[in-house]
Amino acid sequence: MAPSSRISQSRGIRIITSALGTVCLGLGITDIIRPQDGLALLEFHSLPSSADQRLSNALMSMVGVRDLFMASAIYAASYFGTSKTLGWILFASGGVAFGDGMIARANGLNFLNHWVFVPIAGVLGSVLLGAFDKS
Repeated sequence: MAPSSRISQSRGIRIITSALGTVCLGLGITDIIRPQDGLALLEFHSLPSSADQRLSNALMSMVGVRDLFMASAIYAASYFGTSKTLGWILFASGGVAFGDGMIARANGLNFLNHWVFVPIAGVLGSVLLGAFDKS
């Protein structure tokens, strides 16, 4: 049987998406284990009171859990799911990055750190949905 000429079915595209999942995994672990480092990555500064510190640590842990969920969804779809499922998960993760960027922008922070992921997720999602497959 000849190999598929459909790029949406290629092994390379799944390896690339797994790399994106690994980025989410790393960010999630950082946010949970070292919430102050996660805040620094988001360009937020240290908080003065211990109550603020506890709240920010809890919120960063929630963000970390979300990132771990995105990583596990990307990994699961990459290894066990269909290309279309993985494509839609990448679109959804691009939406999360867009929303994070909007929040950063509203707070005067560098939103481009988040928005750089949006076109990557969009292009890879489109590839996985078959937009560039040869008929």
